[in-house]
Amino acid sequence: MKPYKTEGSRYDAPFGKESLELQHHMATLDISREGLMKDYSINECQLKDFLFGKPEESDGEKFRSIYDDLKVKMDGKIKESNKRAREQLLNSGKKIEQ
Repeated sequence: MKPYKTEGSRYDAPFGKESLELQHHMATLDISREGLMKDYSINECQLKDFLFGKPEESDGEKFRSIYDDLKVKMDGKIKESNKRAREQLLNSGKKIEQ
């Protein structure tokens, strides 16, 4: 029986893994496509290429810059969330085992 899809995954693209993470960061940070285009001065074609992990060679640095910026924002959000959870646990009066 033939496989359903014969072509490779779009995440096999040069920036495939990063493009998937970029999409997750956008969703978690509640950044719309339009917002990303506006904030980073990119057009719709560039955005499409970024989201599919296939930026033009000339846009590779721009993609990496956006990816790194959103990753830093995500890391900050995770740290803040962990800090709030830790504070809630400490304020709950429950015993914490090491």
